[in-house]
Amino acid sequence: MTYLCSQLTMKDKMPVFNYNNDAPPYDSEVGIIEIIKLQSEEPYEIWNHYRKEKFLIAEGKVQIKKGSDYKEYSKGEIHESSSKLPVERILSLAESVVIRVGGKWGNEVGSCGVFKLSSSTTPKNIGDETDYERNTDFDNHFHDCDEFWIFYEGEAEIVTEGIRYSIKAGDCVFTKAGDHHDIPIVNKSIKGAWFETSLIGKKRRGHLWNHSTY
Repeated sequence: MTYLCSQLTMKDKMPVFNYNNDAPPYDSEVGIIEIIKLQSEEPYEIWNHYRKEKFLIAEGKVQIKKGSDYKEYSKGEIHESSSKLPVERILSLAESVVIRVGGKWGNEVGSCGVFKLSSSTTPKNIGDETDYERNTDFDNHFHDCDEFWIFYEGEAEIVTEGIRYSIKAGDCVFTKAGDHHDIPIVNKSIKGAWFETSLIGKKRRGHLWNHSTY
């Protein structure tokens, strides 16, 4: 089962959008976010490539084939491709979830990966100070790049640009470089991916906090 963003023309978009129905913000380096859910031995072909693409294996195990070459990927691993490559074919070797992100980011980028976050009995924030309730061990931070949070399971409350939003499976959060963001509340354990685009400014990597000296 797959979910594909439809292209919208509106320019002023909320930082939280539904990737089933909405395209990523027009001013971001990401053009497509696609969640590919496959049963065991189910194939999936990709014909229309973006300039750059990354495939994050969130669940299971898959084989990705390009022409006569193929490679197997397990949960947590990442496959990268470009528009110069031929049609790619994904074959699930077990029930799998693959998160596909395509766009036009540069050569110096932040990180990306998959994650799971649950509520904690001893919540803490090692990031910049906040004044809101928390039940997670997540930190209030910012980046020297834009970042996407892509959720495919669970329910939570996030804070970005100083505003709190409720999110659920199918939602994506887009935070611009320099803006603080946080996941203080998890109502149902969330699964998803983070995806950071081109580094700008001081081009520092990772979570950044005002309370630390860089």
